[in-house]
Amino acid sequence: MRRSLLLAGALIVCAAVQAAAAEPVFSTSAAWQAGPPRPGGSGVLTVLLTVQPGWHVNSNAPLDPYLIPTQLRLDLPPGWTAGTPTYPPSKLVKLSFSEDRLAVFEGRVAITVAVTAGEGAAPAAELRGAVEAQACNNQVCVAPAEAPFVVPAAPPLGSPPTASFSNSRSCSSPG
Repeated sequence: MRRSLLLAGALIVCAAVQAAAAEPVFSTSAAWQAGPPRPGGSGVLTVLLTVQPGWHVNSNAPLDPYLIPTQLRLDLPPGWTAGTPTYPPSKLVKLSFSEDRLAVFEGRVAITVAVTAGEGAAPAAELRGAVEAQACNNQVCVAPAEAPFVVPAAPPLGSPPTASFSNSRSCSSPG
């Protein structure tokens, strides 16, 4: 009888993990702060990572080297370059499955990165990228996944040049 109860409990946990993995746990969207860069210019891209309530992803700099960090990946057009992404401060949490605190992102998190279109760079219609992360709640972690995004890479026709700026806007995760 006890063995049957343990087996039933294990099956319920497996089913819950599979159900959680079937539904998106985090998503992304992206936008240019002042328009995409023109050839020879730069722009700041903000990628908004949204983590579902009750879940978190490890920060970009987890405190435990065995944890999978959240990373921004950009698939840049030829002749384009990107700086180092800027991540917001992580939240330190203590969860039931760990003796140590973890550095995580929860809720809505803005990641910014400066992107430059080289002087001779060919025009590109769009810029693609993804946020790669592993989502967990207080009991389980789902397999690492990526949430892709696409943003226009060319300024709208007839638009005036936009000035580059170094100030970045960010959303802080709710606490």
